[in-house]
Formats: sequence, C-alpha cells, structure tokens
Amino acid sequence: MLDSNDLTLGIRQAQKDIASYYILGYYTNNPTQDGRFRRIKVTLNAHAQAKLDYRSGYFAPKEFKKFDSSDKERQLEEALLLGDPVTDLPIALEVNYFRISRINYFVPVSLKIPGTALELARSGKAEEAELDFIGQVRDAKGHVAGTVRDAIKVRLKGDDAGQITRRNLEYDSGFTLQPGAYTVKFLARENVTGKIGTFESKFTVPDLTASTAGLRTSSVVWANQREPLSAAVGAASKNRRLSAMHPLVEDGKKLVPSVTRVYRKDQTLYVYLEVYDPGMSPDEKTPSVTASLSFFQGRGKAFETSSLRVRQMADHRPYVMPVQFQVPLASLKAGRYTCQVSLIDEIGQKFAFSRAPLVLIP
Repeated sequence: MLDSNDLTLGIRQAQKDIASYYILGYYTNNPTQDGRFRRIKVTLNAHAQAKLDYRSGYFAPKEFKKFDSSDKERQLEEALLLGDPVTDLPIALEVNYFRISRINYFVPVSLKIPGTALELARSGKAEEAELDFIGQVRDAKGHVAGTVRDAIKVRLKGDDAGQITRRNLEYDSGFTLQPGAYTVKFLARENVTGKIGTFESKFTVPDLTASTAGLRTSSVVWANQREPLSAAVGAASKNRRLSAMHPLVEDGKKLVPSVTRVYRKDQTLYVYLEVYDPGMSPDEKTPSVTASLSFFQGRGKAFETSSLRVRQMADHRPYVMPVQFQVPLASLKAGRYTCQVSLIDEIGQKFAFSRAPLVLIP
C-alpha cells in the first residue's frame, strides 16, 4: 500500500457522496417507556436509485422505577460528566475552609435541597425520601483531588412528613486539601422519580502560612441553627473521623450553614470563624483580639453588636482562636442587609474583615 498523502482525493469523494441526499425522520407512536430495543428497517421501492445508511434501531425511554442497578449507575455517571448543569432537582451549595495543619485544610461542603422538590415514598407508617449524592473536587490541572459518594434515606413520621414542603434538606460532606485553586461538582438524585440536580463551582483554598499581611482567618460561616449530629444528613456528620476534626461540631452539635443566607425574624444568626496565629503578649503569653458584627442597609449602619474581646485559644488546636457570635434577629426590620465581621489583633497589630449579604424575612 502506497500512501500518496493526497487528502484532496478523500475530500472530493465525500463531496460526491453528499451531492444529493435526503434525511428521513419520524416520531414513534409507541408511548411505552420500557427501555427495550426497537428495530428500524428502511427499504426502497424498486425504481429508486439510492443508497441507504441508517441505524438498525434504538432504545426506548425507560421509566425510572423500572431502572435496574446498572441503569441507575450509568445515569449518575453520565450526569456527572455533562458539561451543562442538570436542574430537575434544585441545589444550592457552599464551600468553606479551615486550617488543620501548616499544609492541610479541612474544606466542608454544605448542600441545600428544597423540600418542595422531594417526592416521598410510603414505608409502613412513615414516609421516606431516598437520595444519592456524588461529589468530586478537581485541582487546577483537572486531576481528581477528592471524591465522596453517599446514599441517604430520610425517614419522616407524623407532622414531619407533612411539613417537608416548608423545610429544606441539608447535606454536608468534607475534603482535606492543600492550598490551591479547585473546582467542586456535586450531583444529587432523588430516587422516587429519578430527578437529578448538579452544582459546579470554583473555589480557592489560600495558603495562610505564606501570607504575612493582615490577620490570618478561615472563611466565615453564616448559620441559622445548631442541630444534634444524630439528626444530620451526610458523610461529614456520620463519619467519626471527619466529625472529630470538623470545626463546626461542638459538644455533639453541628452548626448548620445557611447556604442561601435567608433568615426569618424569629431565628438566631450564628457566625463562626477562626483566627490563626494571633499575636501573643510577651508576659502572659495570651492573645487579645477584638471582634464586632455590623449590619448595613445602603450606606447606613442599621445595627452593631458590642465589641467582643477574645483571649482564649482552642483546647486541642493551640494555634487556633475560635470567634463566635449569636444575634437574635427579632429586633431587626425585614429587608436586605450587608453583614460585616471586623477583627483587630491588638498585640499583633493586624486586622481583617469579611462581608456577606443577608436577607431577613418576616
């Protein structure tokens, strides 16, 4: 075989083949969603001078309740690889970071799914929702830095089942990562109807040990409740090892991030962050950090907490200073706010602040 490397010959032949053609299509009149293979046969009458090129058949759609285990697994894999998001199941997601060593950070991920999007299945005297979760974190080069897989069954009894449409399902997980730029993608599937939702976001874990300017802090968590770990849904709360190093877990209760940052006036705003390596007084070997929380509407300050002086480090992490606020929201008017946490390290002569939007409804 002699290769003349003449590409134009192949191009001319392709042009000749498609010089005159018809594309045929049809809609099936068989509405059955059984997933079976349906054969197709196309024939020419005796007088037609043409060449046929067509598939021998196709697979019919299949109802989710008829999926077997391989069908369900294939659906998850295909949805995870899609470039565009799947929005049949609405998802909101939040990523935070906390330093656990000089080179490693714990990155908790919180998801929220509205209860109105869930379908409940009857199981005895109760109703339950079944969900599959897959999470994947990739670094800037596209390499997988962490994965998580969860199958969750939420069992609801009595009034809980009736109130699910007015509540949200919170799921949490976590990854241990080094500083860098990452992309996180989470997929959730509700296993009664098969509805799927995906959420993808970029985030950065800063190298706080390399930073010399400003006060070193974690991300700020804005939350609306603390709940017992026994009521939590997700890998980071059920896994004892993850719970032991989870900065949002204390005394058997977990701080639940408000992913959408929408609060009611009858709720309490919880704010949590960590300060790393604050300045120490040479005599007492203790830190002194002043913290305050302010609420702004437009250009005006609507409310500000009293200044909080923090002097105590974490019991099991001597380089970490936890900072916490609890603010009842009943005295504030409904509306949109910008909240700001201000920190001043009096000994280290450094400062930091962080802002976030908040919506307060009646």
